[in-house]
Parts: sequence; structure tokens; C-alpha cells
Amino acid sequence: MKGIARGNGMPCCRSAITKVQGAVIAIIAIIIVAALVSGIYYYYTSIPTPTPPPPEKIKIGMIASLSGGLATVGRLQKITIEEAVKMINSEGGVFLKQYQAKVPIELIIYDDESNPARATELAGRLAAEGVVAVICCSYAHIVTPAAKVTERYGIPLLNGGTPIEFVAAAGPWNYTWSYGMSYKKIIDDFLAFLEGYKNRTNMKFAVILSDDIIGRTQKTLLVPELEKRGYSAFVPDLYPPGTTDFTALITKMKEEKCEILWMHGTAPTFATFWRQCLALGYKPKIIYQSGGLARLEEVQALGGDLALGVITFLCWHYDYPFPMSKTFREIWTKYLVEKNIDLSPVAAYYFTVPFILKDALERAGSLDREALNKAIGETKMIGAPGPVSFDSVTHVGTGYMCLGQWMKTEYGTWILQPIWSKEVPEVKTVEPIFPLP
Repeated sequence: MKGIARGNGMPCCRSAITKVQGAVIAIIAIIIVAALVSGIYYYYTSIPTPTPPPPEKIKIGMIASLSGGLATVGRLQKITIEEAVKMINSEGGVFLKQYQAKVPIELIIYDDESNPARATELAGRLAAEGVVAVICCSYAHIVTPAAKVTERYGIPLLNGGTPIEFVAAAGPWNYTWSYGMSYKKIIDDFLAFLEGYKNRTNMKFAVILSDDIIGRTQKTLLVPELEKRGYSAFVPDLYPPGTTDFTALITKMKEEKCEILWMHGTAPTFATFWRQCLALGYKPKIIYQSGGLARLEEVQALGGDLALGVITFLCWHYDYPFPMSKTFREIWTKYLVEKNIDLSPVAAYYFTVPFILKDALERAGSLDREALNKAIGETKMIGAPGPVSFDSVTHVGTGYMCLGQWMKTEYGTWILQPIWSKEVPEVKTVEPIFPLP
């Protein structure tokens, strides 16, 4: 029995060793094959993918009112935005990760002739020319129709300076973004400033507004705030744009004894209105003009001392401490001193727009419009007027604001002096003229 056991055991042992050896050989073979495959894979995947050659230019379209009724503002937009693009290109342009290179901006500018239909046509032309984005900083009735076209083509449109309430109301938007002043903030700032003076008035407001989108918007925002804060308000019907005779309105304001006046109108309309006020013996203690009276040439055009004591908003001041503000101040000073051109505080918004695009393009890393649009929506930076970011629903954002009052220096020159600055303490304010002389 023992012999049989030993005889049967030897073949079993040899069979077991053979199976183990086979398994080992199989494992070794698998390892060798895996190593070969891995090596081949590493060899081919470790070869760097060639970087595509960068484009010669980044094509950015711009629609501006360079002729027609809005030409004065349109030319300021062109000057300011071209200066910003020149600065970007002087440093090589925009760095795009996809190409590992900086690419300069080519600004393609078209004149909308202050005509909404023309702006619509030009937006389509720019889309056909393959622009990456469009800049349009004109008034809302120009921006909105142009934006409707760029929306259809999926082209980001960036607006700067236009009151954000107007752009938001025309939405909803997918590819349109607006960085501008806010009438709600302007109203809040003026009423906050007025807290220190209202008890030295009879708290009676006259609200004189034009029958257009600006006047209607201001009425919606301002009148409820006046009621909430305990003011009484004389709010006549909105006057038609182009009105030249305000006699009936002024007579009624005198009868109502309104000591605080809020007026919206263009600089020429305000000049007509204010001259008639003075001729009829009406002078409130405080006057706020929310339309055109932010530039030196507009004040000089009034003649005499008509602008003395008039309060208006300041959406930028040269005391703003931000790096981009200091850069804009240099350009603003250059044009004022060398060319006698006042770029206007709102030009700080125009100047910021190309830098918003530069920042978004660099974060997108390519010229893909969808990636660019997403990057614009995620913007967090500091522009010339202050912080830049966009509401995810309305696609609008605003910078800092302060209030200014037209005064004369000891040399008899006009200056828009800051009298209220809640958000930027670095702005040096002065005592306001109160009451009006």
C-alpha cells in the first residue's frame, strides 16, 4: 500500500509543478505584453500635440454713432475705446492659452448714423465678418436692436455706460452684457445727500421729466421713493422731447412753492428751461439735472453763470484710486489739456469695456464665442469706475457713483466739484452751494 502511494504521488507532484510553471509563464507573458502596450502608448502619447498657429488678429466689432444726433457722444466713445485697445495691443495683445501666444485686437468700427435701423444692419454685417464680440456703448434705443441681432448669432455684445435699467428691461439676454450707470443708484445717492438739507427746505419737489424711456424710467423709480421719504411732489405730465416753452410748468411750480427741483433733459433743453425759470422769477433751493450737463463744453454753452450750483451725477472722478482709473485719468488729462476735449466721466465706462473683453478672452483661453460668453458672465475685476461683475439673470453691472455740483474756481473757470461720495472715500468732497445764489 505504501509503495502504491509513493508511486501514485510522484506523477501528481510533477503535474502540480507543471501547472504552476504554466501559470507563472502566463503571468510573465501578460506582464511583458502589458509593458509593451504601455510603452507604445506612452511613446505615442508623450509626443506633444503641435500648437496651432495663432490668428493674426482678434476681430472685435464696434457700432458707434459717429454722425447724426448722437455724434458728440459717439466720437467720445470711439476716442476712448481706441485708446484702450491701443494700450492692450502695445503689450502684445490678448494671451490665448489655445495658441500659447498673445494676439492683437483688430477693432472694426462702423457708424450707425444715430439710427436704430442702421445699427441693426451693422450688427448683421459684423456677424457675417466673423467677429468674436461686438462693442456698442450708445443709447438704449441703439444698443437694443443691435443686441437682438447679435443674440441670434450667438455673439457676445458688451455695452458700457448706458443706464443698466434700460438694457435689463429689454431682456432677457443670453449674449448681451451691460456695464453702466444705474438710475436707481443715482436717485438713492441724491436722496441720501438730501437728508442733510431737507429740513432747510419745505420738502416740496418738482419733478420735470421728458416723455421718453429715460423720463418714464425715472418717474417709476423716483416718485415712489419721494412718497416713502415724506416729500410732497408736483409731477406734471411728461413733456414731449423738443419742447421749447415751459412757461405753464414753471408757473405751476411757483404756485406749488417747490423748493427742490429734479429735471431731466438734454443740455440744450435744460438751458431753455432754466433760462425761462429765472426769467419768470422761479429759483428753487436745490436743483438736480439728470440729463446732459456732465461735460465742460455743455456748461460753457449755457453761457453766463447759468450752471452755477446745478447738481448732477458723477460716475467717475479723477480721485478714484483704482489702477485702471489712474490710467484713464492720464488719457482724460491728455485730451483735456492738449486737445481741449472733455471725455466726460461716463467715458470711464467706455474705457473699461475693452479690458473686460481682454480679461474674459484670457480666461476663456480661445476665440470660442460660447467660452467667451461664459467668461464674461464670471467677470470679477476692477475697472476705471470701480468693481466689474454681472448679475447672472439681468446681465448688468454698475460701478461706483458720487454727486457733483458745478462751481467756479477763484480764477473763474468751471469745475464739477464732488459734494457726495459714499462708496469711494478717497474722493475729496467740498461743501455744496446751498441754497442756490
